[in-house]
Amino acid sequence: MDVKADSTYPTGLIHAIQLDGQGGLIPCDEGINKIWQEREKTVWLHFDYSVATTVDWITEHSGLNEIAIDGLTSENSRPHILKRKNNVVANFRAINLNPESDPEDMVSLRIWTDGTRILSTRRRPLISTKEVLESLERGEGPQTVPELLINWLDAITAKQESSLSRLEDHALELEEADFTSSNNDYREQVSQLRKVCIKLRRHLSPQKETLNQLATSNLEWLNELDSLKIKALLDRQLRCLENIEMLREHSILMMDELNAIDAETLNRRTYVFTIIAGLFLPLGFFTGLLGINVGGMPGTENPFAFWMVTALCVLFGAGSVGWALAKRWL
Repeated sequence: MDVKADSTYPTGLIHAIQLDGQGGLIPCDEGINKIWQEREKTVWLHFDYSVATTVDWITEHSGLNEIAIDGLTSENSRPHILKRKNNVVANFRAINLNPESDPEDMVSLRIWTDGTRILSTRRRPLISTKEVLESLERGEGPQTVPELLINWLDAITAKQESSLSRLEDHALELEEADFTSSNNDYREQVSQLRKVCIKLRRHLSPQKETLNQLATSNLEWLNELDSLKIKALLDRQLRCLENIEMLREHSILMMDELNAIDAETLNRRTYVFTIIAGLFLPLGFFTGLLGINVGGMPGTENPFAFWMVTALCVLFGAGSVGWALAKRWL
């Protein structure tokens, strides 16, 4: 439920809703300043922080301190969590599933909440946000802010798992491929897989610590069941990181196999050239000896001398090849 362009809301506001406590939502038809100040209402404001009016509204009307405002609007997207009493500012990262985007080009999500109200910001759209909002529109969504936060993180983690599953399928196809074929760019594909894994691991590794801190934060609005759900998300995040590391190791092994195939091919070709050079070395010496320009060379007066030398060379070459075959050099 996006905010209409002709509304009086800040241009950076994406949606403003209230949770009805039954899994649905109530659109915020009145001014968001008034609704936000009513602390007992379960309000979710979602902004695009790259719009200047977003920073202005958060600074002037949210009532948050400078640290929280900076956490919601700065370009620093490293996952982390800051806690003050029952207020939490958290940054999370999600795999970019927007069209024509690379999965490793992460989408950052910034959240402030006190357990009743939630204010979130982003720069690029996040599919997980859309799914949570659609569940609320169907009346099947979260009933409280803690449940909203957990469902949101669950959707983000599910997208990670889905993306990694596709990467695993691609890695399996590469493992079963015939690397000796020269018709496919296997080296480039394996190299790209390794780069993706390195980027994903670098971007997602801090998120496990963020989830761990959230699960053990002892916030009053997070009950024991909520903490267990967050710990379950942490376990899934750890499995995602383990799968990323496994894929990276597989890509290294596949690259080693490609290098071994290239080295074997080069050695085989070098060996053949060496054998050929060894076979022709005596012939080269023999023809060079007959080509010296000194007196007394035998056969200079015999009209059949050239053909006799040619026959000797052919016989010697055939004998050398036969000897190499007998020694199993060829």
